[in-house]
Amino acid sequence: MAELPISSAVINSLTSFCFPDGAKVYRELQEDRMHYLVLTDMQGNRSYAACLTFYQPFIVEKKSDQTYDIEQELTPIQIDLDIGKQRCYVPTCCVLISKYAYFNVLRECLSGMVLKLKESPAHVKEIIEDTALQLSTSPVPPAGNLAIKFSFHNVSITLHPPEFPGEPVVDLNLNMLFLCMDMPEILTVVTCLLTQQPVVFLCGNYALMCLIIESFLVLIRPFHWRLTYVPLVPSRLLELLEGIGSFIMGCNSIHKEQVVQIEGLVVVDIDEGNVFIHKSLDVPSLPEEPVEEVKKAFAMLNPHYDLITQDKPSPQSVEEAKAAREKYQVQFNKDVQSIFLELMVNLFRNVQDHMKKEQNFFHREEFLNSMSADRRFYAEVVHTDIFKDFLKRRFISQKDYYDDFEERSRPTLSARKGRRSSSSFALSPKNKSASKSNMVSYQLPPFMHIGGHTFHEKCITEITEKMETCKSLHTRASYLYLRGMLYTACDHPIQGLEDFHSLEVYDRRLFPKREAVDVIASLSVTNREVLHQNDFYKKSELFKKISQKKPSILDEPIIMEFEKIPTKPVDLHGFSDRCDKLNIASNNDTIGRLFDSLTLGQTDVLEPDTFSAFYQCLKKNEIDCHEVVVPEGHMDQTERVLKLSAVIRTDYGTGHLVLTQKRLLFIQEGLQECKTVILLRDIQELEKFQQGTFRRVDALRIHANESNNSFVACLKEERNCWYLLIREMWSGKLMAEELKDYGIIQQAAQNVTHIDALIQSAEEIPTLSTNIDKAAEHLCWFTRIRTVEPRDSKNEGVLQHRVNPNMYEKEQQAVEALLYTPGSKMGDHDGDSTPKLWCAMGNGKIRVYDASTWILEYEYIKAEDRVVCLLSVGETQVWAGSFDTSVYVIDQHQRAAPLRRLLGHHDMICDLTKNSDNRTVYSASLNGQVIAWNVGTLQEMSQFKLANVKTLSAIKFIKGNLWCCTRDSLLVVEENGGIVRQLQHKDSTGKILKLGDFLITPKNQLWTCCSETSKIAVWDADSFQRLKTIDVKGCRGFTKMIQVHDKLWVGSKTAHFGVDASIYIFNTESREEEKDLHAHSDSIRSMCTAENRYVMSGSGSRDGKVAIWRASAFSRRAALTVDT
Repeated sequence: MAELPISSAVINSLTSFCFPDGAKVYRELQEDRMHYLVLTDMQGNRSYAACLTFYQPFIVEKKSDQTYDIEQELTPIQIDLDIGKQRCYVPTCCVLISKYAYFNVLRECLSGMVLKLKESPAHVKEIIEDTALQLSTSPVPPAGNLAIKFSFHNVSITLHPPEFPGEPVVDLNLNMLFLCMDMPEILTVVTCLLTQQPVVFLCGNYALMCLIIESFLVLIRPFHWRLTYVPLVPSRLLELLEGIGSFIMGCNSIHKEQVVQIEGLVVVDIDEGNVFIHKSLDVPSLPEEPVEEVKKAFAMLNPHYDLITQDKPSPQSVEEAKAAREKYQVQFNKDVQSIFLELMVNLFRNVQDHMKKEQNFFHREEFLNSMSADRRFYAEVVHTDIFKDFLKRRFISQKDYYDDFEERSRPTLSARKGRRSSSSFALSPKNKSASKSNMVSYQLPPFMHIGGHTFHEKCITEITEKMETCKSLHTRASYLYLRGMLYTACDHPIQGLEDFHSLEVYDRRLFPKREAVDVIASLSVTNREVLHQNDFYKKSELFKKISQKKPSILDEPIIMEFEKIPTKPVDLHGFSDRCDKLNIASNNDTIGRLFDSLTLGQTDVLEPDTFSAFYQCLKKNEIDCHEVVVPEGHMDQTERVLKLSAVIRTDYGTGHLVLTQKRLLFIQEGLQECKTVILLRDIQELEKFQQGTFRRVDALRIHANESNNSFVACLKEERNCWYLLIREMWSGKLMAEELKDYGIIQQAAQNVTHIDALIQSAEEIPTLSTNIDKAAEHLCWFTRIRTVEPRDSKNEGVLQHRVNPNMYEKEQQAVEALLYTPGSKMGDHDGDSTPKLWCAMGNGKIRVYDASTWILEYEYIKAEDRVVCLLSVGETQVWAGSFDTSVYVIDQHQRAAPLRRLLGHHDMICDLTKNSDNRTVYSASLNGQVIAWNVGTLQEMSQFKLANVKTLSAIKFIKGNLWCCTRDSLLVVEENGGIVRQLQHKDSTGKILKLGDFLITPKNQLWTCCSETSKIAVWDADSFQRLKTIDVKGCRGFTKMIQVHDKLWVGSKTAHFGVDASIYIFNTESREEEKDLHAHSDSIRSMCTAENRYVMSGSGSRDGKVAIWRASAFSRRAALTVDT
């Protein structure tokens, strides 16, 4: 307790906290009361205080002038009072403050001091000075197994060491928490703290309240609460509870009725042992498996000390009773800390898998995806301050107790998807015994008032003697730490630093870096020269790091979005990596165009100054646009400001021009009135010209479609920039509406921000400024392709929408499989009644869209390879087959449920089908292996392998048999694997044509398509008699077939690069082609139907999109309606 750790301002405000409910004078003597405080300064440093309120007698006499004389009664024996005098008892609060959390020690010392004050009220000053001197000169032990004992007013006091280096000591009775609250409520509070909710504790006992709150902070270690923390709020400051943000506060339970009415609070009633969460909060639950481990481990402990000592003899002295109780408490505290440390390790074990320490980068999204089963909990935690602080400590190369525990518990881990849990490591027999390390005590010499140095020198001598016989390396490290501290206190800094250096050998985690820095900084010139000549200083890695004065990683920001700018030239690959992590762009094509514009296509590398200038302009524009206040009602919720002009003159007056994804707005200067200039879709033409009578200035005229009206803005030097930005956003908007691909709007908006930042950065980069027009034009992608590519009218009235599952993906992926699942009945399955579109991607991800809004709802854990087939089974399951040879079973209504992975295939899965009663699912792999699975048990029922089959591509269950499409034949197979029939498609020369897909219509027509030719054949499904061969001119091959009513939709490959793939629509009755549609720039890879109203088609990676078509446009009913 070496120094006064708080400011005078805090000391001056102590009165309110000493008497939280106000000070009162009593006629009768009151019991002494103890309570505790935790004080936090402006730098976040905490101090811990014990307050003991006792009552001193005073004599009060009323005078004739109606005033009062008051005098303290100093005699210990009360005497009878004269008439007119009255005895009263005035509260006096004594406070001991320390920067160490020794609550029990503070209580014992304070109790001893107050007893002396009561015995000798006339010697208050001397007693307080003696107490302050002794306590401030007593050293505190470091983390380890060395406790320090000293005598204080004839009472033996023990300073136990902290359990872990870098953590505060736990000198409170953790079992009190478990006597006040049950485990479910305790875990609820832990969840609220980890997710950083505003928490208010209520208790009628102020001492208990602070200790319980501190106990919770111990349970969540290694997480540190750094936000507002006031464990005792005086009654006159209760308005603090209505503050904004996250905090921990405590107040008297008499205010419960008012506190629970405050919106957005978590209220913990310690008296009642319950937790109230306000209805406005949505606090997630802790993951189930680690919680169960905690409950099992804690069941082995007993928080009732008296219960576990009933079968033991009674202590025969106060010292013996105290030692027994202390032994129990120390071990209970250790066990509880181990249990909850195990919980934290199990919850956050996977964090380190997603850290890039060399870049100070944590891949947040990747981590959340890996924890998909409990994503809601982790999604809240990762945004908290305590998690960011936790991350910073993980980036330190030196391991701490959390890392040690995680590594030691690894051998007992059991596999779990997304998170691995351990067995009860904390209390397993071998580890429990390990936690009971032999505690060593060092008894301080009797305190001498002749001077602090003399006392410390006596301590140094004794410690040196003990070190000569000490065999334990851990104990020796603690002694070295203590002696080094005592040397520095005795003004022997070189010896102290040498002892600190020795910790590098015994336990470098104890190295007191901050104290060492302070000692070195305070050295005289002579001592500094002596230090530099010492061999230990020259050899020490610890001192070298201190002398380099590098900032601690705890002072550096943790990069969750990768905020670092390159310091060296980067090539396209490095540039792409930076763009992805800085959220500049994720699509490789966009990144490539940006790289070409920034380098002007003249070099293979981008200079860091150019990158920095561009990125700074991009961020500045982002901030400027975010700060624009557009009056309500002038923008949709989906819109955002993309560009804000300087103050300019327009047809509407003087003000600012604002560009969004949908419109141009004008905000009048001063009045802040807003007008819509024009919707982008209504623009007919943009005209650049010059305007002005006295001085010609650059202006832009915007012509509207349906009127002769135009709008003029005198943009001056900004004119050309605005022309490019509006034109690109206008082109993107029109293309999005024409192609029904509203993802284009977001892509165009991104292009606009890039163009704007590029033009602004040219002012700082001379090489860019000379060719800025060419560089900016290169980024106007939608302007260019809309000018070059003619509009395809074939899709009018048919193409309903487009979805881009590759939005924000760095590399485009093929849409390998599509599945539509209808919405459940209202009220079923947690109310999720919307239909879904499932997209299986080439990177193994499965993305699920709301099929009524086409908004991405969630994403399932990516498989190890492509997911190429999807199958809806029953009302709840979706089965997915992957090239990683696995079948994944997904419960579509319980996203938190773990995926079931079915193994058994020896080759890549190619297709899935189910029998007519939905009780059996068949999975097929490329090598011809077919496995039958029981839907109810997910167990394998049987399997067979088709002989002489090298490439099985599709399988369907039809009329009691399995129809298997291979590369060169169609096989009808019994459920036991026996081949019933075989069909091959041969051309006129007898050559066997390779099959792409097949389909049987309700009228028993078998349609087959060829994968490498333009041939489609129609067969009788029973006799395999060929009814017709259709030759589709210009087609290179077909991929997928699907039927809607009497129409057959057939997807094709691209004829050649640059030409869209076609979807051909055939009439199954006339067997004639009726129409071909174009929407994909790569081959059709997947198709599905939605309730026979829509057809969805997915394409290869060059396009990577899903098109939604109106199937009803070709139905017989639609044709009749048109004829009518």
